[in-house]
Amino acid sequence: MSALRFGILAEDETDADALAVLVRRLAGDAQIGIKKQHFGGCARLRLKAAPTLSRMQQEGCAAAILVHDLDRNPENGALNDERDLRRTLESIDAPR
Repeated sequence: MSALRFGILAEDETDADALAVLVRRLAGDAQIGIKKQHFGGCARLRLKAAPTLSRMQQEGCAAAILVHDLDRNPENGALNDERDLRRTLESIDAPR
């Protein structure tokens, strides 16, 4: 039996690693594979999320988790508004 595979997209490597630990702990004894991708910042994460999600699906990931900090917007330096950020992330064209 092959392991269930999850994709993790995150701003940086430490975010991806931390979430992978959490997912594995929540899975308990379940066989689980994790494909991690980090982007070196939130702007690149948003820009490359759709094609990365498609690639992860083609590589056998059944689900994906996208992690985006609610920190300063690199475009204007203001704190991100959670509702605006959520709308932006929900608008990413992801495979279902």
